[in-house]
Amino acid sequence: MKRNALRFFLLLRLICYPALAVMLAAGAALGIVWVNGQCPPFDEVGVTCATRFSQTLRISAWRCAVFALTGIPAIPALGGAVLLVFDLQSNEPGRTAPPMPGSPECR
Repeated sequence: MKRNALRFFLLLRLICYPALAVMLAAGAALGIVWVNGQCPPFDEVGVTCATRFSQTLRISAWRCAVFALTGIPAIPALGGAVLLVFDLQSNEPGRTAPPMPGSPECR
């Protein structure tokens, strides 16, 4: 039973961490476009940016942000954030991992 739970949480991490990474990357891309100053404000529709790279970055980030509003990628990303907090809290400096099977400490 414990082995199935470990597999489930590993699978959950494999789904949630990439979703969190995509959401953070989209947020960073929107931040770069905003700070860069080569694109007009976001409320102006149909205006192109100064460079092709900035335009592509803005369009890609907006597509990801709008798709996130559907909730489909936002829920696994939120789960990834929660799992990340739990994983960071469980790795306390004074706590050591159990020895690997077959290592000299197990004998």
